[in-house]
This record gives sequence, C-alpha cells and structure tokens, in this order.
Amino acid sequence: MKSSNRFTRNLLAAAVAVALPGAAMAQLEEVIVTATKRAESTQDIPMSVQAVSGERLDAMAINDLGDLSTNIPNFSIGDGLTTNLITMRGIGSGEDRSFEQSVSMFVDGIYMPRSRQTRTPFFDADRVEILRGPQAVLFGLNSTAGAISIHSAVNNPGDSFEASITGEYETENEGASGTLIVGGSPLDNLGLRLAIKSGDSGDGYIDNNFLGDQGDSESTVARLSVVWEPTDDLRATAKYNYADYEVNGQTAEPVNRFAKAVDNGDGQLNWKNSGIGELLPLLSAVSGNTMSKPGADQEAENFSLNVDYMLGEHTLTGLFGYSDYDYNLATDLDSVSFAGLGIPGVSLDAVSYEEYEQTSFELRLTSPGGETLDYVVGAYYQDSTLEAE
Repeated sequence: MKSSNRFTRNLLAAAVAVALPGAAMAQLEEVIVTATKRAESTQDIPMSVQAVSGERLDAMAINDLGDLSTNIPNFSIGDGLTTNLITMRGIGSGEDRSFEQSVSMFVDGIYMPRSRQTRTPFFDADRVEILRGPQAVLFGLNSTAGAISIHSAVNNPGDSFEASITGEYETENEGASGTLIVGGSPLDNLGLRLAIKSGDSGDGYIDNNFLGDQGDSESTVARLSVVWEPTDDLRATAKYNYADYEVNGQTAEPVNRFAKAVDNGDGQLNWKNSGIGELLPLLSAVSGNTMSKPGADQEAENFSLNVDYMLGEHTLTGLFGYSDYDYNLATDLDSVSFAGLGIPGVSLDAVSYEEYEQTSFELRLTSPGGETLDYVVGAYYQDSTLEAE
C-alpha cells in the first residue's frame, strides 16, 4: 500500500467554519481549491471563490444545480422552456439556444458550453467551486460572468474498501430515490469507484384538468471512476458518466385573462392547466422530435481522461474529454385543451430537440506556485456539432 505520493489528493477541507453544539467559537479551517489550475488556499487567490464540499451537499440534500443556486449568493439557475437560465451577479445569456452560457460550466475539468449538459442531477461530488466575475484568463473568453467547476469523487490507490446505500422518500408527493456507492483499491496502484443513483419524484405538482397529475420526473445517473498511479510521478484518472432524465406532462400554465376565459380557471398561478397537445403527434412525425405528448426527455454521456506527470516541480497535464446528449421537448404553448372545450383541431403546440457532440483536448504545463514568477502555459482544442430545432 502506498503511504504517500506527489499528488495532492484532499483538495477541500471539510468545512470553512464548523460550529459545534455548545461551542463558544467556530473553528476556521483552510479551504484548498484548484481554481487557478493548481491546489491553493482560497486566502491566496485574488478572486471571488466559494467552495462547497461533497459532505455539505449531502447534508443539505442538494441534488442538482438548481438546489445549489438557492444556497449561493448572486448565483441563480432556472429551468426555462428552451434552455436552463444560468446567471451570476445578474448576468447571463438569456433563453437564446444559439448562445453559449456566460457562466461557464466545467465538470471534472471538461468545458460544458451547453446548458442542457448540466440539466441532469449531479451526485457523489467531491466539491463544487463557484468563481464570480470574468474568468477569461483561466477558463476561456465565454466566462464573462463567472465559472462553475464540479469535481466528482474518486477512490485513490491505497484507499480502503467502502460501500454505502442511501435512500430518500418524500411524503407529500411520494417521491423516492436511492444511491449506491462502491469503491476501493484492489491493487496498490489502482483505485476504483462506482456510483449509481435512480429517482422518481412521485406525483406531479401540476394538476391537469384532463390528464391528472403532471410534472413528475424520473432520473438515472451512473458514474465509473478509475485512478491509476503506476509511479509516484504519473497519475491517470478516467471517468465515464451516463444520465437519463424524463419529465412527464406540461409544466406550464397560462396566467392571464385568456386563461380565465377559456380554461375554466381564475387566470392565477395555481399549478393547474388543461394542455394535452392535440397536434404534438403530427409535429413529431414531421420533425426530428421523438415526443408525441407534453414532456421532456434527455440522455447524456460524458467521458474524461486526465493524465498528470511530474516534471521536477512542474506538472504536465493532458486532459481529453468527450460529451454528447440528445434532448427532446414537447409542449402545449397555450396550456389549454381546445378539444376538451368542444373546439377540435385548434392548438398552439411546439416540439424542439437538440443533438450535441463534443470532443476536446487540453495540454497544460503548470509551475509549482509560490515562486517569484508563477505561470500556466498550454493549448486547447475543441470540436463540437449541434443540431437543433
């Protein structure tokens, strides 16, 4: 079993401040992040950085980026009709799907420019780093409002075997989810970790006058991580992530005089609608969409390979990434069933889909830090294809 190596493994302290019951004072602990492409204390970084540990994410039941945004000041993520709306200090890209996000997203070092790449719930995270303000120097020109870097957990060579099963149940809508994590080090130079999570939100929060409860969702996420350290100077980390996410039904409702006139409602926001999407089967048949009723479906795969090699006190890093997803949306824009009102053949329906594939490679040389001159030099290549309607 290895007792030590030259790579920093534990990058984040358990908490910034720990308040114990009955304690007179909180204990301040150092927080180490990799926002500058090297492991440094937040006190030594000349930028606004907030780090959230995986333990805190679990303790606060934060399952996705939407939940995370409610706990981070000046950071917001909303689920829009056509795209996720990510803003930092009030700055974002809006709902235009042709734009990449102004708040750049990185998962295990891989740049994720499309908002739908971060739609599915994340889990088993080691830490999340939120950087406010322009980050063009280290994270690219698109990071005009800030950057978010998510690092998933791994088992390092030499770690003891671990296994955990966690279940959750929500009483109001009868939603449930379960998580399985298994990891350890079968060889002295090899660490393996498998994490799987499956969840069902239960009854939907929208009451459809014709179709019953809607807005419920189902998700499945799985990740396999492999860490290999053949020598003290070489470390390779590979991760494969699969996610599937489905939403049933129409989650919007009309809130205006039109709704009051034709929907037998009060035109108020009360989580009710009547949309059934009469024309969706026809629209799906003549487009690339696979949905024939209101709802959304997304399937995504991500792979990353990070190789670090020590050249004296310098670190040479090679990072390969692959990402693809298929996203389908079908919606009844008016959220009203004209057929149910005796007016067949009239409806304001829409379908959309996205197919995205991305390959990237980064080569980087990083100085040890703390010297008279600190530097990072490297090259980045990305090729991506987007088909959308």
